[in-house]
Amino acid sequence: MESRQQFFMVFMSLFSAGIIFYLIRRNVIDLKYCLLWLVAAFSLVLFALFPNLLYVLSAGVGIKMPVNMLFMVGFYFLAVVVFSLVLMVSRNAMRIKTLSQEVAILKAELEKRR
Repeated sequence: MESRQQFFMVFMSLFSAGIIFYLIRRNVIDLKYCLLWLVAAFSLVLFALFPNLLYVLSAGVGIKMPVNMLFMVGFYFLAVVVFSLVLMVSRNAMRIKTLSQEVAILKAELEKRR
């Protein structure tokens, strides 16, 4: 890998991590929702600084082309992100259902007292 490519990958990964830290610091994003993105940014820094690491990992798993390993890891990363979003949506849907039931009960009690 050329040094310009390595520099660009490191710069963009650190820039992305910097934006994430900035958003966490400003309380725009909660830390638990962006841990996966921080791990991805720092793993890209590792792959940029040590390009042979991808070759070693792909050979260890039995994948002949390191690019295929990168696509596979990217696919699993996105699957984990989608799964975590589904968990948050379902958790919030249950909370909304509980809250709406509690509001309905409180409204019924209030109307009873009138």
